[in-house]
Amino acid sequence: MVEEPSRPPPLIEQDYNSVAPLLQLMSKQQTWVFLFVSVYMFLLFLSWNLFKFVISWYEFQLVTSSSSWWPALYTSVLLGAAFGRC
Repeated sequence: MVEEPSRPPPLIEQDYNSVAPLLQLMSKQQTWVFLFVSVYMFLLFLSWNLFKFVISWYEFQLVTSSSSWWPALYTSVLLGAAFGRC
């Protein structure tokens, strides 16, 4: 008879053992609340900075541009695209 060589544990068991602590952490409600609040605050931070940038660009264009209608149109389109409702 031919003896089969011993095989290491299946890959699935090895993968589960390496991610078990992460799965345990992600099963807690506090983790999901923390992730939700963190992502929401990050998006709020980005949108606020975009808003401030567009407004400061508009104010700069008012000072430097002789024609004042196109910066207002451009600014309203940018703000409407970023913060408007579809």
